[in-house]
Amino acid sequence: MKLSNKLNLSNTKKPTTRDGIIIRRNNLINSINKQLNIVNDRMNGINSTTNGLTNRKIPEWFWLDSEGNYFLSIKYGKNTLELDKGKHSILCKDLKDVITSLNTVKDLVLIGELDTILEKSSHDMRKNFNR
Repeated sequence: MKLSNKLNLSNTKKPTTRDGIIIRRNNLINSINKQLNIVNDRMNGINSTTNGLTNRKIPEWFWLDSEGNYFLSIKYGKNTLELDKGKHSILCKDLKDVITSLNTVKDLVLIGELDTILEKSSHDMRKNFNR
């Protein structure tokens, strides 16, 4: 019995350099996963928004308005992404809809739909360091 019969072997090696697009996608997906954890905790009655390891507060991307609607903004770093011309948030009817919206955004990030928005935001953030 050969090792190759048990595993799906490939001749691909790990790249030595990382693509900026992949880095931005991974950063945003990690942030979305943190927000999903916060929403799930909120639905289970847990109101803690701190990181268990560092005890730092994790800012929430969603909020409730006076009419009972939830709004969700997607952030890259500390910047809120402009998802469409003049549109910075997603209207959600409840916390389940917030989870659905976060998962939809995550899927869009994975297929590269937000690459141009992330590139622009990343470029804008880097400009602040060159003052």
